Amino acid sequence: MTQSWDLLIQGAKVFDGSGALPSIQDVAVRNGKIAARGDSLPADAATGVDGSNQWLVPGMLDIPRTDPR
Repeated sequence: MTQSWDLLIQGAKVFDGSGALPSIQDVAVRNGKIAARGDSLPADAATGVDGSNQWLVPGMLDIPRTDPR
């Protein structure tokens, strides 16, 4: 059976940088990218992580970089 997600983080406090207040959400990742987020996503993932009492800040380390050479 094929999994819907590669990774599912459930119940984390998500700060998305939009200016909205952080909220408790599930975040699903497929092929290295956020595929879905919301309340009670289907728990059909290859790997699951309990995000309770954790902050999730997607994209925080996705910073463009330049080669100094």
